[in-house]
Amino acid sequence: IPTCTNLKCGQNAVCLELSPKEKFKNPVCTCKNGYESKNPAQGCTMVDLCLKLNNPCGQGIGRCTPLASSYNCTCNKGYYFNGFTCVDYDECKNPKPVCGENAICKNTIGSYNCTCIQGFDGDPYVMCKPIDLCTTT
Repeated sequence: IPTCTNLKCGQNAVCLELSPKEKFKNPVCTCKNGYESKNPAQGCTMVDLCLKLNNPCGQGIGRCTPLASSYNCTCNKGYYFNGFTCVDYDECKNPKPVCGENAICKNTIGSYNCTCIQGFDGDPYVMCKPIDLCTTT
């Protein structure tokens, strides 16, 4: 009966003995999970999911790093990796306010803007103060 002890598989491949019903058939080499090859007896190479999925992180917003049977995204500032792709981080929902007092936060793609509320003026990222209509010309 043929067994895996007689079969040498290539790098990142394992020998698979067939089920008892198929015991007179030869065992086969198969690639480990996350690897591929046309001939596993010669060896298997890692599946590059970054290439196969055409940069799942998003063009211009994240860098994809292939891993065995997976990938990881290093996202640009203002984005985060949700396990699949880089997603815009809504800075306005941050528990610590990103805008100054009396200012409104508006999320933008990859960033945010702060503007003073009506009737206020100043640096919206620091503090907006009431406009003094008595001294304004």
